[in-house]
Amino acid sequence: MPVIDTATRADWPALKTIWQACFGDESSYIDLFLEDLFDSCIPLVWRQEGQPVAMLYLLPVQLVHTGQAQSWHYLYAAATLPSCQGRGLMGQLLKAARQSSAQAGAAGILLVPGEKSLFQYYARFGYATYGARRQLCLAAAELSGPAAVLSPLPPPQLAACRRQALAGLGLSYMAHSPAGYRHICREAAYLGGGAYRFNGGHCIVHRDGDTALVKELDAADTATAAAALRAVCGLLGTARLLLTLPPPGPLFAGRGQVLPAAMSLPPQGPSAPPAFIDLVLD
Repeated sequence: MPVIDTATRADWPALKTIWQACFGDESSYIDLFLEDLFDSCIPLVWRQEGQPVAMLYLLPVQLVHTGQAQSWHYLYAAATLPSCQGRGLMGQLLKAARQSSAQAGAAGILLVPGEKSLFQYYARFGYATYGARRQLCLAAAELSGPAAVLSPLPPPQLAACRRQALAGLGLSYMAHSPAGYRHICREAAYLGGGAYRFNGGHCIVHRDGDTALVKELDAADTATAAAALRAVCGLLGTARLLLTLPPPGPLFAGRGQVLPAAMSLPPQGPSAPPAFIDLVLD
């Protein structure tokens, strides 16, 4: 009989099968996620004949504004086996996720749709667009001047750097758990980049072919940011960069495309502070 419940470590092979069928990631990448975050999250599954055929993960995060933190969940890796899609299983899981999150004491759930069409899908279950991000493409050749000196940024220091950088922008932002920050740093290294600090800021970078995906960038000014990005291109051997930046912000001001960032349940009304939901998992 079909049933929704919480996954256990014994379900890992089935969870990896769903993940690979839907997202196409390598087994080692999925292992990284499970090893780092499974024990600290709420892993919900739809079982059919005892085996998971649909899944989602509720990761503990905080929504922070002006130094005040509120417990939320970040919904990640929602997926259904292709052979079981079209039956409404994910809709049932999303309803269960809302109940499980509330029972755990969270104020709400954040998610980041993987593609534009999913904004409409999640809206059917009460989620509303929340926050914005600015996406900017740069060529390494645009970055003149000397390169900054990069050094590894450990997870605890990453949390502190983000707290200082984002508080100054007056935006709400999503803060991760200690396990979450550890995974973010390990994920960046796995994907050919890393978490780096430099004089005047920090950055989180992944590598995608000849493009450096700059997941987060904080710097004192655009010149400092350009020096750091020049160093990133030199370290990763990339010719281009794709930056994720706050919509209102001093770095490369007026450049880039502003896009919706995330969705929230319950919806955050027009009176809610502006939000920048970045540094999400890949």
